[in-house]
Amino acid sequence: MQSRYGAACDVLALSGAFPVHAPGAREVQVQVRAAAVNPIDWQMIEGNRRLITRRRFPFTPLFDLAGVVTAVGDEVTSFRVGDRVHADNEIDAGGASEYVNVREDLLAPVPAGLAFAEAAAIPLAAQTALTCLNRGRVGPGTRVAVIGASGGVGHFAVQMAHAAGAFVAGVAGARNREFVHEMGADAVVDRHRTDLPSSFGADSFDVVIDCVGGREQWIGARQILRPGGRFVTIARDEDGVVTPASCRRSPLAGYEARVRGAGSTIPSSSRPPVPFCGG
Repeated sequence: MQSRYGAACDVLALSGAFPVHAPGAREVQVQVRAAAVNPIDWQMIEGNRRLITRRRFPFTPLFDLAGVVTAVGDEVTSFRVGDRVHADNEIDAGGASEYVNVREDLLAPVPAGLAFAEAAAIPLAAQTALTCLNRGRVGPGTRVAVIGASGGVGHFAVQMAHAAGAFVAGVAGARNREFVHEMGADAVVDRHRTDLPSSFGADSFDVVIDCVGGREQWIGARQILRPGGRFVTIARDEDGVVTPASCRRSPLAGYEARVRGAGSTIPSSSRPPVPFCGG
């Protein structure tokens, strides 16, 4: 249970004071078997995003979770007791609790063969990757570069782009080269030895998906994007801290303020991006 904003070791504590409530009409009660920790979790625990959204305390953190359905609301039609499910419980979180009520529309069945820990790691990262592909308009024949291809969002982006019929180049460290290839990348660039411009040259990609962040990613992307190409980033240059200045600046670049999910898309002919309120 989170009692206030601050370092996790100072503001989180085990609590048995909160009873299990029956689910609402369109809610599903889940016995949590596993939960995932994403950057948004520690950012919101520490209060780095309270300029965007505030929490009421006490609060049970962790958005991504997986478990077993133990009760359903009167109007729930998609799930029944005993089903294995996972979700990004995007507002109420609750992954750190034993039981949590989740809206029916936020839940999905756990794919056969997946352990609960694996299922809990999917929702937010995979949704973010899919949003990146949608914003980049990735499809058959698209040439896509994924920076941070071995990371949580990046490895999903590689798989999805490959499944969509795109040519995929992933940027990762040498130790993850084979892993990124296994995910479906057609080419892997060792970030410690070279870079995308040196490996592919100008006008070589339609879309660059940045899962790392930093101005240098945009500078490099401009060198390889074709005219009208798209740069999609999930990162913020404040390194996890949203400041009043960044919130004021973000509309100047036409960015959409977001609390979660993928960041923003800008065409390659646009000016360099400024920090934005998203992640």
